[in-house]
Amino acid sequence: MADKGMKRPNCFMYLKFIVLLLLLVFLISSCSDQRFSTTGPHPEGFILTHALDANEDIESCTICHDADFSGIGNAISCFACHIDGPPFVIHPSDWTNAFYNHRGFYTAYNWTTCAASACHGTDLTGGRGSGETGPSCFLAECHAAGPPPSHSLPYIQASDHGQEAREGQFACRNCHGQPPHDFDGGFIADPSILNKSTGNCSSAACHPAAKAHPTNWQGTNEDLDVTYASSHRVVTPPAVDTGCSLCHKTDEPGTGPMAGAPSCFSPYFINSDGSATGCHSGGPAALHPIPFAEAVLHGPPAESDLVQCQQCHADPFDGGPGSNPRFNVPLGNLVNGCENCHDVNTAHPVPWMGIPLSNHNLAGNLSIACALCHGVNLEGDVGPACEACHTAGSPVILSNCSSCHNHPPDGALPASDFRPNREGAHDEHEVLRNVTDNCAACHNGAGTESENHFDNTEPADVSIFAVYNAKTAAYGQLDARQH
Repeated sequence: MADKGMKRPNCFMYLKFIVLLLLLVFLISSCSDQRFSTTGPHPEGFILTHALDANEDIESCTICHDADFSGIGNAISCFACHIDGPPFVIHPSDWTNAFYNHRGFYTAYNWTTCAASACHGTDLTGGRGSGETGPSCFLAECHAAGPPPSHSLPYIQASDHGQEAREGQFACRNCHGQPPHDFDGGFIADPSILNKSTGNCSSAACHPAAKAHPTNWQGTNEDLDVTYASSHRVVTPPAVDTGCSLCHKTDEPGTGPMAGAPSCFSPYFINSDGSATGCHSGGPAALHPIPFAEAVLHGPPAESDLVQCQQCHADPFDGGPGSNPRFNVPLGNLVNGCENCHDVNTAHPVPWMGIPLSNHNLAGNLSIACALCHGVNLEGDVGPACEACHTAGSPVILSNCSSCHNHPPDGALPASDFRPNREGAHDEHEVLRNVTDNCAACHNGAGTESENHFDNTEPADVSIFAVYNAKTAAYGQLDARQH
């Protein structure tokens, strides 16, 4: 009985061995199907020929490259080359013509996605290996001298590139660096491609400590002007999301994508020169109190100069007259920006005339703020031409009643003989005692800040102020057109 008891474990051991052997055979056969080799799961150069196998059985790729193709361990992410992911087309799925569509790649894609051996080559001089590969970027019919810059040259001075870089570091990195947060020059400084060392933002002569912006960018080197090119204070929320977040933790305390880059929620930060600068321990502060959605709160400052709102709430954030920005940038609870409340393509009530807080005649900075949407010379664009109402001349030049009607309305030029410049009985009344320059005597309740003032239907609103209501005749018996 003792001998039989001693042999029983050996039987189990043999059984386990047989099961493990069968499993090993299964795994070897599976790896064989995946082009297994002694150097890895695929033979060298398999990337050049993998398309056919992947198309035949893409599910088998998930064994090593994970169920979402994001890669596991040494098995790379399929997204490293295929930008859009499944169904893994060569170029982005929204490209209809690679020749034309690739011209704006730097605003969305990094050059490293092109510089693969199976695509345009690691040095962009053409793909290597069998099968159809991407052409060289340096062909005579393409870019014989290399891909052209998207900006003027030279571009070294901060006064040249500072403002654009501050709002578009994502695009800067896509040419001048590599993901996730290298600004080492990218293909521009790469000796095997363009070999232009001036493209290295992190060089000792440029931003060696901060990589992509001045070392002391929090305020220690500012002057009193917050628009100073070496200040981060006017970086807009969209730029924070796409640019600052490349290196910093921007939404809460903690370590960001790049070690050593402070969180925007840090109480302070030690610069490379040893100076300590306070940050935003409670989070970056808005330029106004929160919440700010009520018209009585944001109405007056927005009305005084819409440009200050544009920096955070509009796209583009810095476009001048005629740029037609959409004030629809998502921010906080404003999922559609200002268009949560205001009509599409507007940043003010519609109509915007009449009652206080909804009265455009109090708008400030007309030549720039109103011109954003109403045209460079207020001649009309996304917004209507101001001269549709201000028939006597531009309200920028004629900043009083005379831009709509003569004084008094007389039917003559420049406002011409149509509402609101019809002569009516103005000449006769203008010379009367206590009535001269007193429009309210006959148009009571229709002052410049009233809804009646902008009522353009016939006849004109006539309401005699009680003091002037004569007993000799009823004013309503007069020809309505005269009023």
